[in-house]
Amino acid sequence: MIYTVTIPVQSNIAESLRAITAQYPQGLVIGVEGNSGWLDTQRFNAILIGELKNKVMDRLLRAGIISGWEKYADTHKEALVYGVENNTLYL
Repeated sequence: MIYTVTIPVQSNIAESLRAITAQYPQGLVIGVEGNSGWLDTQRFNAILIGELKNKVMDRLLRAGIISGWEKYADTHKEALVYGVENNTLYL
C-alpha cells in the first residue's frame, strides 16, 4: 500500500504511539486494519541497528512504503501489534 497522500498523518501516528507508550510503559497492544492475528514487527532488526534503522524507516515512511504504526513498531522492540481483521469474513 502506498501512503503518499497522508505522510504527515503517518508521521503523527508514529509520534503519538511513541508518546503513549512512554506514558504507559507496561505495554500497549496496537490494533491495525488489513491484518489478522499477531504481527512480526521486528523484520528490520536483524539487518539494521541504531541510527541507520531510524534513517531507513524515515525514508520508507516519506516514500509512502510504510505506515506510521509500522515505523513505530519497527523501531521499538517492545511494540505488540495485532491485526484486527477476521479472515473468515473475506474468504
